Amino acid sequence: MRLLFVTSGSDTYSNLDPNIVNGFKEIERLKRVEPFHFFYSMLSTNDDVQYQIKQNKPDVVLVLKRQLPADWIQSFNKHRIPIGLWVVDDPYLIKKHVLRGYHYDFILTQEINAPAFYEKRGMRAFYLPLAVNTSTYFPQEVESDYQSDICFVGSGMANRIRLLHQLGNCFVHETIRIIGRWWEPLQNQLGRNHFILNKPISAEEASKYYNGAKIVLNMHRNPYDSKHNPSRIQAATPNNRTFDIAACSAFQLTSYRKAISDFYQKDEIIEYQSVDDLVKKVEYYLVQSHERREIAKRAYKRTMNAHTYSVRLTDLIHLLKTKRLLS
Repeated sequence: MRLLFVTSGSDTYSNLDPNIVNGFKEIERLKRVEPFHFFYSMLSTNDDVQYQIKQNKPDVVLVLKRQLPADWIQSFNKHRIPIGLWVVDDPYLIKKHVLRGYHYDFILTQEINAPAFYEKRGMRAFYLPLAVNTSTYFPQEVESDYQSDICFVGSGMANRIRLLHQLGNCFVHETIRIIGRWWEPLQNQLGRNHFILNKPISAEEASKYYNGAKIVLNMHRNPYDSKHNPSRIQAATPNNRTFDIAACSAFQLTSYRKAISDFYQKDEIIEYQSVDDLVKKVEYYLVQSHERREIAKRAYKRTMNAHTYSVRLTDLIHLLKTKRLLS
């Protein structure tokens, strides 16, 4: 079994390229699947494609978030090597992914509601949720600059701006830290105990903020905030931030996602349904420190056992074998 992973080449907050590469390396090193050989490349030129075909002889190719040139894809097809497009931001960009997906043999998506949409358009599609890199996200002691009562790390989408503005008015004396881009509308709207770092940060920095917070908010995007989801597909799968926060043994309050029960029990991660519900739960858990820590510990244990990239990519290899895309 020989798998070629084509990296996205993009340096993102989620660190997907190194997370996936290191996950596959761990599977190979620990011999979790036998036989299994893993290769990865940026595939910068057609010569790179020919080298991979002739030297590494992959049984299947996975391309992360990229549209490869048509002649490169044809080279793999000529040698009867299945090539799949791996997308990680459905349903927000699903219209773009459909246009790209027609050139590939299959699509791998992180959203449970997306495969049916692709299949109606004649494409093979499989579901694989994201996971966490535990070498980046882990429990640690942090300095006071990273500590807070309430913390959110992520971009300033409209629904998040509205919610944090309301939350700031309710918790004037608590320390609130907001980190990410596009938070300009809130810059002069919050109190003196509220701090905005209006720029993207590394995964390593995000881990520190999670570790320093009593409550980490996990506000999912509105699935309809992009014009590239015209069919208004609902998002049900929790985002990768869910696993990142839990891997820090940090307590999180997460917005509702239907499929979160596939990953965590009700006493491991607490969901909120509305702004009023969130305010009540923030008030409660800020005081109930012991209960807060116990919930976070249970989520941490579940994450270490079930939601690392090593676990998730082992599932992927078995999926590809089941679908006869790997021999």
